[in-house]
Amino acid sequence: MTTDMENNDSTSSTGEIFLVDSDEPIMNIAFDALEMIRKNKKIIVEGKGEMCSKAVAVSNILTERMLKETAKFGKIDVDSEMLDDGQLISTIKLAIVMTD
Repeated sequence: MTTDMENNDSTSSTGEIFLVDSDEPIMNIAFDALEMIRKNKKIIVEGKGEMCSKAVAVSNILTERMLKETAKFGKIDVDSEMLDDGQLISTIKLAIVMTD
């Protein structure tokens, strides 16, 4: 499932991927993502499996708390991947774009 929050060129271009894959505290991960989005103006926060909810939490912290009115969601992809052993694993990719 793919959702386009807005259809314009700034949300459809590829951004730097920020993979959420650690058991660090959520705020530490959010600060790392904040540093990346300030450099690149757009990031894609990605989570796989159990880290999907953490990726959503990091994205919400960035857009609702840290960057308030200076960032917005772009494209959101929710999907699944087949592992080598045949298991399906959920994935999510959330694009966050600086608005100025």
